[in-house]
Amino acid sequence: MTELVMESNENENNNNSNKRIKLELPSDSSSNVNIVYSIYTNDGTNESNIALIALKNIFSRQLPKMPKEYIVRLVFDKRHYTLAIEKQLENKNKVIIGGICYRPYFPQRFGEIAFCAINGTEQVRGYGTMLMNQLKNYVIGQKLEYFLTYADNFAIGYFQKQGFSKSVSMNKDRWQGFIKDYDGGTLMECYIHPNYNYLSTRQIISYQRKYIVDRINERSRFHLVHDASDLFSSGKRLSTALDAPGVNEAGWTNIHILKGNTERDRNIALRKLTQQLDNQLDRIKSNNHVWVFDKEIDAQIYPDYYDKILNPIDLSIITSRLKSGNYYRTSEMLLADLMRMISNCKSYFPSTSQQYQSAEIIEKLVSDIFKDNTTSSLIIS
Repeated sequence: MTELVMESNENENNNNSNKRIKLELPSDSSSNVNIVYSIYTNDGTNESNIALIALKNIFSRQLPKMPKEYIVRLVFDKRHYTLAIEKQLENKNKVIIGGICYRPYFPQRFGEIAFCAINGTEQVRGYGTMLMNQLKNYVIGQKLEYFLTYADNFAIGYFQKQGFSKSVSMNKDRWQGFIKDYDGGTLMECYIHPNYNYLSTRQIISYQRKYIVDRINERSRFHLVHDASDLFSSGKRLSTALDAPGVNEAGWTNIHILKGNTERDRNIALRKLTQQLDNQLDRIKSNNHVWVFDKEIDAQIYPDYYDKILNPIDLSIITSRLKSGNYYRTSEMLLADLMRMISNCKSYFPSTSQQYQSAEIIEKLVSDIFKDNTTSSLIIS
């Protein structure tokens, strides 16, 4: 259980009377790290001020396009609350690694998310999802029914994964005039179901996945082994792949063997592959730590780089190769270029440098993107 201490303000029109309360919310048990959550607001205490300064610094670093004065004003506004995710260290101290700042509109029963960010060194570990699920579960107790937020192009994907939609179903009269409009941002909405435990989301998905895999295994014949030792030991050449034991039994026919032999089929497969690789590369480029790979290393700043790194590569080269449309024939080729790019960085820069630490974060991101790779079968000959 995680203890949350906050200032309660159930109605902004109730003479601004605040009552200090203690709440306990269940922690996210899916994490192996000791994670705690705390709600902070500007109640004038030293503890809250220290935490809000730490959160302000994280928002400023991870949201560089947002004016720092604006971040300070909202984070320290007494009408805003910030749910912080904190790592508990071995010495029992807690370090804030991210947070979501939001303002509840109690009469309208919705909240506006102002800022959402995780510290750069802690990204790609699922903390963003854990934080959002914890917040949703918490605001159910505040009787909020919706979240609204303006997302930039880099944040739209994250919010969509958290259940937000570009289609706003809430009555316009209910929210218009209460939230601030942002130029270039996309208004997104999330409905908060009052009877759903958002902290059980991962467990529910795990059960669903297990159920589907079990049903697949019931119908699958992958456990059957067809003995072909006599056939292959004789050295006899097969006239077709269908002559191999088990191929027909697996459902393969001549139609499958011939599929993809025409130029049209190869072009379609290449377009699908290029589109998928382009999407994967865009996900990598949207990360804040990709700056170290944006362009080639400046030899004037690092004069011995090209002496030590014999096969330099950066994202500008990879992007050019992908745009050519015929360089990457498999997803493994793109993955190899990305890993070489990361390896070059880690080989040259010391482990204490920002470049090295950014490379490790991008390496984890690349591994996550390519771990469920479905494009390896799209081999274009």
